[in-house]
Amino acid sequence: MAPSSLLRTRRTLWAPFLALCLAASAALPLPAMAEALDDAIKAATLGDKSDLIDLLRRGVEVDSSDANGNTLLALAARQGNSELVALLLKARANPAIANRYGEDALLLAAYHGHLAVVKQLVLAGVDINRAKGWTPLGYAAFQGREEVADYLLDQGADVNVALDNGTTPLMLAARNGHLGLVKLLLEYKADTTLRNDAGLSAKDWALRAKNTDIADLIDQAGRQHKH
Repeated sequence: MAPSSLLRTRRTLWAPFLALCLAASAALPLPAMAEALDDAIKAATLGDKSDLIDLLRRGVEVDSSDANGNTLLALAARQGNSELVALLLKARANPAIANRYGEDALLLAAYHGHLAVVKQLVLAGVDINRAKGWTPLGYAAFQGREEVADYLLDQGADVNVALDNGTTPLMLAARNGHLGLVKLLLEYKADTTLRNDAGLSAKDWALRAKNTDIADLIDQAGRQHKH
């Protein structure tokens, strides 16, 4: 089947569901809608696909969120539910919406190490290199999520991307004792000479946390880079 024909087929299959999701917003009175929203949040969190589809059809907005601003997509991503993530993306959920802490679905998936969901969101076009705040690679480095970090780096994540205070993924991994992650970042040529706004390098972070094996590894990488 030609790509254009396949695309038309997929649109035909999803058209009724999308139409219901987009056009049924006035289907329920306000008290019932509030209850339905609570049910949708629970369904996204618990991974109840059938309930979530039913609630979207009844008029719950696909980008609805909980009290902290976590959208249905973010809740599904945080739980690592790739099936629900696919469903919500097809229903045109906006993956760029962040919660009150600045976390979107990709950040939450990276933080919790859900590689399959990270891949879905990256393929959906979510930016992996952000100009401000935390990045997916930063979250992966902080938590020691090696598979997620490796994938992000392979997809073009900046190995030296820093937080607003200059803290790099290498510094985060060194501080938290994630030896495997440190090795991975060094393989991708992480800059060992960078310092954050407090003047601390990745080696300094490692020494402060008494991660001497990591400090030695960073020191060795720095010497090799000089030569």
